[in-house]
Amino acid sequence: MYRPGWSELGDSFYAEFAAPRGLSIRACHIGTDAAARLAVFARALGADSCLLVSDENTYRAGGDGVALALAAAGLGVRHHRLGATPVEGTDALGDEVAAAAGDAALLVAVGSGTVTDLAKYA
Repeated sequence: MYRPGWSELGDSFYAEFAAPRGLSIRACHIGTDAAARLAVFARALGADSCLLVSDENTYRAGGDGVALALAAAGLGVRHHRLGATPVEGTDALGDEVAAAAGDAALLVAVGSGTVTDLAKYA
């Protein structure tokens, strides 16, 4: 099983992108069991609730499996789905996601690009 670490993501990624923005990326897993491993990781952090951020397309591609794994691990899962049409990441949309997060212990993005950027912003 492939388990990338910082060396695979590149030291420059952390030094030039993540660290200056205060992003605390603690793990990266790629594999067919990624949703289950995410749920275990979330519980190990002590999380009891999350907001799952996706758009309609990314939710259909993998969001349901992620939501089911998180719920099976005992997390309360709320959803914030963007439409099926691509959206532009704006401060207003980021604020909307942040408001939807409320008191969620963590945010989980299912998608790439704008979806993850909005979750990171929130």
